[in-house]
Amino acid sequence: MTFIEDIILKEDAIFIADSHFKQGDNALIESFQRIPKGVQVFLMGDIFHLLIGALQSSRLENQELISIICHLSWNNSIIFLEGNHDFSLQSIWQNRLDSTNANLCNKTTLNRQKMSEYQSCLDSLSLDYNPSNIRIYSHSVQPIILRNWQNCFCILAHGDLWINPFYNQYRKILSSDALIYIFKLLDKLSYGIIYRNISCKIAQRTLAKFSFYRSDFVEFMFERIAQY
Repeated sequence: MTFIEDIILKEDAIFIADSHFKQGDNALIESFQRIPKGVQVFLMGDIFHLLIGALQSSRLENQELISIICHLSWNNSIIFLEGNHDFSLQSIWQNRLDSTNANLCNKTTLNRQKMSEYQSCLDSLSLDYNPSNIRIYSHSVQPIILRNWQNCFCILAHGDLWINPFYNQYRKILSSDALIYIFKLLDKLSYGIIYRNISCKIAQRTLAKFSFYRSDFVEFMFERIAQY
């Protein structure tokens, strides 16, 4: 739980959640491009179908929408809450690409062409954004609590908090530094092949559709609120 005093939720703020961006999702790209300048934007998690910010292959796969969010940051304030499909986002919007791939390239003489092609793609990931206009809130610090334009408290989270103890533990392990380090190592050693295979399998899963008109919506709503 995080109290935020230097952000006021504005009346015309835009909220986007669970858009699950995949390559080729032109409709979502166009929606982001139509966001008016100066509007406060809350990205409420799972904006990407799979984005592990610490993995360069994952950034490469999602480069189109990442670049648009970067472009938005020059004219819009963006508050990004991590979901369970997009995490380790601090690696994208606070740190530049590291140099370990160049070191790896110097140490190996195998498959130089593949490494050269992979490195060329990574070099294209240089980001231009306004860091003062992008706030990232990891899953572990949610919900965030802030005031709105009417001085009322608002509690914001991705929505999968406190579902059950097993899920909470799973989420902690998934975003742990140790596991992220292993993911990064495997990503570099495999030139992104392992990540792409995992991403492909996740992309094939059918997402459960949510409707406000479902027969048990009221029960679902009160049950979820009670967990908070």
